[in-house]
Amino acid sequence: MADEKEIGVDERGQAIEGQIKKALEDKEIPNIYFNGFITTVGIGDAMLVLTQNNEPVAILNMSYTLAKTLAQKVGGGIATLEQKSGNTIMATDDIKRFLAEELQNDVTVLEDNDEAE
Repeated sequence: MADEKEIGVDERGQAIEGQIKKALEDKEIPNIYFNGFITTVGIGDAMLVLTQNNEPVAILNMSYTLAKTLAQKVGGGIATLEQKSGNTIMATDDIKRFLAEELQNDVTVLEDNDEAE
């Protein structure tokens, strides 16, 4: 182990940036947009079905370890963005609850909009 060079933070960041650049430039790597997903777990792994407008566009299969790490890393990145920006990003479940409450008050919302015109 003494012969192995430990990767420093700057080197790790540069390596990650290099991987991102390579992925973006490689036309063989699919670039997929999705605005929804379905998760499921099996006996030995997790599956993520990516959807766009409720239509499947890709399937990702991964180990439990990788699925948990992915959730932590994405969640951590969003938490950092929220903290630094001072904005809270609503999750889809939060948006659904908000819209459901607004639909109950739909008559009031319409009346308010009519008065503004």
